Amino acid sequence: MSATTPKSAPRPVFQYERLATNELLSGLTKRQLQVLALLAQGKSNVEIAEDLGVSDKTIRFCISAILKTLKVRNRTQAALIAAKAIGDQSSERSSGFF
Repeated sequence: MSATTPKSAPRPVFQYERLATNELLSGLTKRQLQVLALLAQGKSNVEIAEDLGVSDKTIRFCISAILKTLKVRNRTQAALIAAKAIGDQSSERSSGFF
C-alpha cells in the first residue's frame, strides 16, 4: 500500500435525503427512505437491519410497505427507482456547471 492510497476505498453512498426530494418517493417515510437507500446499495435485509439497529422482521415489513407505495413487484425494481432518482438529481446539479 502506497502513502497516497487510502486505507479503504470509499463506497458510493445513496443519501436518503436526496431521495426525499423525488416526487415519486415523496409518499415514503424517513425510515422507508433510509431502508430504500440501503437497499439500493445492494444490502441484504440483515445488513440493513444491522445498519439501522432494528430487527430483520422490521426491515421485511418496511420493504413490503415501500413496494406497495412505489407500486413495484420486487426490491430490484424499488432499488432501480432509487438509483434513477439519485442519478437524476446528480445530473441536475452538474448541468449547472457546464
